[in-house]
Amino acid sequence: MMSNLFNQKNYIDYKVYKTTQIRDKYGFRIVLIFSDDTTQTIQRSGFRTKKEVKDFRNQTIVELHNGTFVIEKGVSVQEFFIDWLENEIKPRVTYSTSP
Repeated sequence: MMSNLFNQKNYIDYKVYKTTQIRDKYGFRIVLIFSDDTTQTIQRSGFRTKKEVKDFRNQTIVELHNGTFVIEKGVSVQEFFIDWLENEIKPRVTYSTSP
């Protein structure tokens, strides 16, 4: 049971756009569609070659299809571990003085 830090809506559909040149590099956009009819556009860019962006785009499509795509929220490692410790581990651990 993760806290609100990690509560995210699950997407019900998605659209992945073709790769394109963004400034002097390459990237692509993803539009996630949620059950409440809201959408979120995510851009992945900064790839130096067409092959790099194509490979990453293909992997992203697999993750979207499998439901393993992670919608990043800008959570720091410290925030993640504090939340994980407080909400996942502490409720499951019992303290005992016996070996």
